[in-house]
Amino acid sequence: MNMTVTIPFRPEFKDALLEGRKTKTARTKKYGERGDQFEAFGAPFVILKVEKIRLSDIASKFFAEEGVESPEAYQKKWVVVSMSELKNKGKRNYERRHPLER
Repeated sequence: MNMTVTIPFRPEFKDALLEGRKTKTARTKKYGERGDQFEAFGAPFVILKVEKIRLSDIASKFFAEEGVESPEAYQKKWVVVSMSELKNKGKRNYERRHPLER
């Protein structure tokens, strides 16, 4: 059964998400299932797929879908996000992917 879920996004991803440049997101935990809906920055989205992918593959193959211009930019963003997460919640392992449709 499809549900409405909450997936948090950092403010710096707002434009990429709303403009359709960010169509996937890596997460440390599973926030939903295929078909679930969520709202981000006032816009509705649907989760199309949930899968486990290695972080190195995300950086090298899916950086554009993450809303950044290069693997290096993705790695830089990941370091900033993960360092923030480490300070706030403990060590995280970014493997989950949520392709999104608006």
